Amino acid sequence: MHIIFRNFPIVLIGLMACQNRGENHPVNHVKEEVLRMADSVSKSITSKGVSSWLDFFDDRTDFFMVSGGHLIFPNYDSARNFINQVLVHNIRSIQLSWDVIRVDSLTNELATMSAGFNEKLIDSAGKPMTSTGYFTAVTRLTPSGWKFANANWSLAQTN
Repeated sequence: MHIIFRNFPIVLIGLMACQNRGENHPVNHVKEEVLRMADSVSKSITSKGVSSWLDFFDDRTDFFMVSGGHLIFPNYDSARNFINQVLVHNIRSIQLSWDVIRVDSLTNELATMSAGFNEKLIDSAGKPMTSTGYFTAVTRLTPSGWKFANANWSLAQTN
């Protein structure tokens, strides 16, 4: 009996290691779902324009966005107002593409996403512009799907 209890931790660890932690585990699907959301973001922004960003921002009051070390949008309303009152009038078209998207599941309803980005823009005067950088965000599963709960973007320095 003493031998059984002495080896119990080793047996327990062995049993835990043999458990099925495959695709039935809900967190494993989070990465796939967030990657699908990221794909939808780039397709929607490219086909519908900059106002489509709002479809992917969580409209709860705790949403925020940061860039260059500054709080740019302290909440969803500030982002919505800027996009609707400024961006839609100044950006005629945009092509957004992601580069090497990384997703880390935190829970069944939260994940981080990070990726390089490239935006090809045409402003309202027809002038082309390119913007590249890196984007990080916390994503949240909402009743209407995955959304950005907060985000940070940094622009690459040009020489």
